[in-house]
Amino acid sequence: MLYAFVRPFATLSFEVYFKKIYLENIDAIPLDKPVFLAVNHPTAFIEPCVLACFVNKPLNFLVRGDLWGKKFYNLLLDGVHLIPIFRKKDGIEKLQNNQDTFKYCYDALAKNKMILIMPEASTKQCKRLRPLSKGLARICLGSIDAYKDLDVYIVPIGANFTKADQPRNRIMVKVGTPIRVMDFYKNYPDNRNKAALKLTQEVKKNLEECVVDVKDEADEKLADQLFNIARTEQRIKIFPIKTQSPIPLKIEQQIAHKINDLAEAEKEAIKLQADNYSSLLKTNNLSDSYQYFNAKWYHWILVILGYIPGLIGKKFHFPIIYLGNFFKSKIRKKEFKQPVFWGAGTVGMLLYYIFWVILGFILKSKFLWLFLFAVPFFGYIHLINSDLWFEIKNKMTFNKLSKTQKLELTKARQPLLEFIEPILRNILN
Repeated sequence: MLYAFVRPFATLSFEVYFKKIYLENIDAIPLDKPVFLAVNHPTAFIEPCVLACFVNKPLNFLVRGDLWGKKFYNLLLDGVHLIPIFRKKDGIEKLQNNQDTFKYCYDALAKNKMILIMPEASTKQCKRLRPLSKGLARICLGSIDAYKDLDVYIVPIGANFTKADQPRNRIMVKVGTPIRVMDFYKNYPDNRNKAALKLTQEVKKNLEECVVDVKDEADEKLADQLFNIARTEQRIKIFPIKTQSPIPLKIEQQIAHKINDLAEAEKEAIKLQADNYSSLLKTNNLSDSYQYFNAKWYHWILVILGYIPGLIGKKFHFPIIYLGNFFKSKIRKKEFKQPVFWGAGTVGMLLYYIFWVILGFILKSKFLWLFLFAVPFFGYIHLINSDLWFEIKNKMTFNKLSKTQKLELTKARQPLLEFIEPILRNILN
């Protein structure tokens, strides 16, 4: 009940929180089969929430068991389909509770339900796939032991963020090829450990094809610098917010692969070039998007016309933004900061609007009802106007530079563009 109530608000919230949502191959998820979604885990809980909103079937989620405690919290967690799974660090005595969890999963799969698990078993904000636990494979094989001929599938899914620690970033979700568990069950009938190992290896191989995979953590800064230029070169449009285009993720995956294959000397050389260009951008207070954005006359009209309604939307929603930032400031681990900001903002927004609707019924004010209908649009206008104004100011800042400064930027950017240009040309043309 709670899941069905919250889902549409969370969906709307994500379409505001993200500039772009890419859902590549999402139709490949078999909705008529018992399915485990195996997802990488770069943030505390944004990626499972995104999938809950955009997969056309209710999801159940395996999550860390230490979240359970008080009865009220347990009711809330159960209401959004969370299933506890306990780890050794939660206490050896609690591991026994996993037997109940496994049985629940077996029964759920037997009813063709869909369960989401993050087999990396911990969260880390990085651009690579980390080692997978065998727990997923063992549950899936165990479900066939419990229900003979159960046709279970594992669907690998990669969740990739452009800037996971910031709002108004982009998420690129890629759904991989579904893996039929029965094939592994039959191939190793007398050796469950080997079957679990082979199945885990297959999930890992498929998941690696769904994520941006920068092998060395020390190369992530370089990767992000090149990704930023690639995004500028794509000239990504604002609308539609949600799309199934595979192009942005494919470009970033191939850039990552090219970085991984570089000899150390080549890598150090391009890192110096990338740092030089980034330093010039910072010195001149610029973003790389100055390269192609040109403020047209209608951009100015949009900014001017949208200023007053945008300001109203900003002021009206200020308590929610403050609430999100307040809770975010209490979080130390970076993987939790933006999820908490989004979660607190979404719940706060829902309660905030419920308050105003109740007030509208009490006051019976037509003006208030009209205002409540318009103000969400005003809030969104503020976001779009803020993004547009940023680009206009960025271009104006660039235009104020001297010819020498502009030439210096162009020369610094050129070798980085040459590095990614073959990839862009191959994919975009």
